[in-house]
Amino acid sequence: MAASLWLPELIFYRVLTIALKQYTVSFGSSFTLQSNRHELYGGPMKASRFAVPLALVLCLPVTLFAKRLISDYSLRIHIYETHWNHNSWGYHAFGRANLFDEKGVPHGVEFTYDCDDHLMASSGNEAYPAMWKKQGQSIDVVFGEIGSKPDSFHDCEFKVAEKQFVFYHSQGGLGTESAQDFLAKNKNELPTVGAATPADIPVSANPRNAY
Repeated sequence: MAASLWLPELIFYRVLTIALKQYTVSFGSSFTLQSNRHELYGGPMKASRFAVPLALVLCLPVTLFAKRLISDYSLRIHIYETHWNHNSWGYHAFGRANLFDEKGVPHGVEFTYDCDDHLMASSGNEAYPAMWKKQGQSIDVVFGEIGSKPDSFHDCEFKVAEKQFVFYHSQGGLGTESAQDFLAKNKNELPTVGAATPADIPVSANPRNAY
């Protein structure tokens, strides 16, 4: 028979769940990244004030795990093609993109995500800062929302599948080629990689609840 959880254990696991699902990420002194689970507990700021102090007292490792800096986002994802549909709680989307590693080498990927916002395709050499969440499986992507405060950003987990080629625009559609050919022929689409700053974050997400 499984042993029953004691009250302190129940409190710990409850706080662990809250802290992982709802958190505020510091970008130094003035920038914050709001979790996409903004609808829980009356909004992101209220939930963060509740979850973070409790986590500090009862499960310090949780806050250390959840805290991230914008400079941690050293990858860039340039979205070429995206499709989405709206449901009762947010957006389901899928598409194709090039994921640039820390050295600026592109890797073609197909992606899918389920988030509160849906992101626009990238323009020019614009790309969303990203970081690995699960190496080779998923990335965390940070972005700004149209009409929101300039110092407020959001994040979304993209599940990705890497291809043996990269994508490029070709006669109104998408073509594929090697990373070496892409780097030689598409220099106008190469983003700046490395530690991100707030200036690197595209404000390209449609407002929440927009159809």
